Amino acid sequence: MVRKAVLASALTCLLILLATAQPASAQEINIVSTPPEELKGVKVHDLLALNFSVEYTNSNGSIAMIVVSFDTKDWSYKGFKAEMNGKDITNQFDFIVDGARGTIELSASSLQPANGILTVHIFFEALKPGSYVFGWASTYVLAPLPPGIPRVEMKIGECHVVVSGGGGLPVWVLWAGASILVIVLAVVAIVALRRRGGV
Repeated sequence: MVRKAVLASALTCLLILLATAQPASAQEINIVSTPPEELKGVKVHDLLALNFSVEYTNSNGSIAMIVVSFDTKDWSYKGFKAEMNGKDITNQFDFIVDGARGTIELSASSLQPANGILTVHIFFEALKPGSYVFGWASTYVLAPLPPGIPRVEMKIGECHVVVSGGGGLPVWVLWAGASILVIVLAVVAIVALRRRGGV
């Protein structure tokens, strides 16, 4: 009877422990957003942003790598910005712009903080009208505590962009051109008046 009572008590305790035990937190990488396949309404001299977003959960070490290919003749790279949970972490990324290959590579080998939503914005200026394709590839790595196995999420894609010429020249160029035209017309008018007066 005593043994049965002890076994019953032990079994009851085990069931209580199993019922109240918290499951181990899962390590996850969730790609939240990537650049759309089609971008519309872009004009010459507009600033285009390619946006990437990923969420790390219960990571012991987080890595991010993004590569974008673009037409270096008709687009100008204008920098990037990275945030983790809304905090600027741009300086945690290394970047390489390869003009010969037409690529920009961003990489962060140890994001701090390691968990949360990472957003990366890469900016380009449209220089000429036309139809263009941006190619991109993103790789995210989550390292759990030992003996966990690192998790990797990769995604590749293309972003099609049609640039119209409606943007025209930058405002400062228009103002400079107008000012020069006014000065030239004023000089011509003064010269013409002097000639008339001389006659």
